[in-house]
Amino acid sequence: MPKVSVLMPCFNGVKYILKAIDSVLSQSFRDFELLIFDDQSTDGTFEIVSKLTDSRIKVFRNASNLGLVGNWNNAIEKSSGEYIHFLFQDDILLPGALESEVAALDANPKCSLCFSASCVIDSNGAIT
Repeated sequence: MPKVSVLMPCFNGVKYILKAIDSVLSQSFRDFELLIFDDQSTDGTFEIVSKLTDSRIKVFRNASNLGLVGNWNNAIEKSSGEYIHFLFQDDILLPGALESEVAALDANPKCSLCFSASCVIDSNGAIT
């Protein structure tokens, strides 16, 4: 069982999804699974992610479009980690993010949720 299940529900995310995936695979914390849930994308997202070969990645494609919340729920049901981290197809994790989150949760066993500050970037990667 991995410590963290990183759940990436996606729909038509071809433009940014590989950057999002790379930000997970580049984490200093390594005890995770990355589960990608394609919700019947029509832009080639599934075809791209299904070719990834990292053993920590599992790719699922819903039989029908479940919608946003349905896809999230499906992701949670298939996760096996002690902790869950949602990362959406157009977001990235900064270096050390999982390590910091796991340390915070492990140090505070009564805590059931943690989150961090975020930056909003435009399509060119500039912080807005």
